[in-house]
Amino acid sequence: MIVGILPCKLAVNKIIKRRHSILLDKFMNSKEIIYRKNVDIICKNNIFFYTILNVDEYKHFLPYVTDSEITYKCDECFNADLQIENIFFKEKYKSIIKYKYPTTIMVSSHDTSLFYHLVKNQ
Repeated sequence: MIVGILPCKLAVNKIIKRRHSILLDKFMNSKEIIYRKNVDIICKNNIFFYTILNVDEYKHFLPYVTDSEITYKCDECFNADLQIENIFFKEKYKSIIKYKYPTTIMVSSHDTSLFYHLVKNQ
């Protein structure tokens, strides 16, 4: 998935397939639910940039993020472990975040179905 951004506007269009717990089996025939979500985020460029890079604090301000930690950091990239959880699912994944302030951020994750790439270019 590639997410494009034009001065402070983020557009996301992604189909996500998710496996759910046996709790839902009583209410549904299928174990798979497909979410389709479009999101536009409009904000100042520097606020958007620093919010994305503030991975250690995600667990304090992003809904459903129960754990977030930077595991490796260098000048223009870092690795992070994140966990997202709600009543229906729990998922842990690793991300690679590459950035060049103030123009570019690329977030990649290959061990989750939530997203593959999120890209912000100015």
